[in-house]
Amino acid sequence: MLLSSKELPPLIASDTEEKAKKPMRPFSSKPYGSTREKLQVLGDARRSSLGKGERKGHIPGVTAKSWVIYDVTKRMEVASKKETVQRQVASLTKMMTFYTCLRLVEKYKMNPKTTLVTVSRTAASMPGTSANLREGDQLALHDLFYGLMLPSGNDAAYALAEYFGGLLQAMKPHRPGMLITATRLFIKEMNYNAMRLKLIHTQFDSSHGLPNKYNYSTA
Repeated sequence: MLLSSKELPPLIASDTEEKAKKPMRPFSSKPYGSTREKLQVLGDARRSSLGKGERKGHIPGVTAKSWVIYDVTKRMEVASKKETVQRQVASLTKMMTFYTCLRLVEKYKMNPKTTLVTVSRTAASMPGTSANLREGDQLALHDLFYGLMLPSGNDAAYALAEYFGGLLQAMKPHRPGMLITATRLFIKEMNYNAMRLKLIHTQFDSSHGLPNKYNYSTA
């Protein structure tokens, strides 16, 4: 007995055809279009989960020159723009400064609340955002960490680089005649940490992030 086309069961798509499909919108059977549409739909889904008093209206435009949205649960990139372009990272540098300090504190078994640092004239004269340090101030590492991360103090960043760089000079003597300042030695340690973390498109050239074309990373 022959079946008409209307009576035939629907065909099941092959694995290849399934993989070729575009990702689906949340709560919809239609695929995404552009990246902009994808972001809009994700934002709409987010807002639909908020209470009436929390809804913010339309998603504002993204003004960043480079950006990436990454799903850490699925370990996959959701959307991006110029994510591989090298750009100066400004005060994001201080995250690596802090990370490097913490690793050295742990390595040399230091107590951040009792270890004192004397602020130099150079550190106190750093331009830009400041923790209002003065030449001759003596602060515990613990307090300098707050000065580094809360007001984004360039003076605190430089003071920490001087202190820990001096520590590295004492712990890792260099060849006679090889001149390297304490701060440059600390920056070398920052770049070592970046390499260890596989930040292959990142280079640091200061502890504070003031404008410098050699201090860069990517989104």
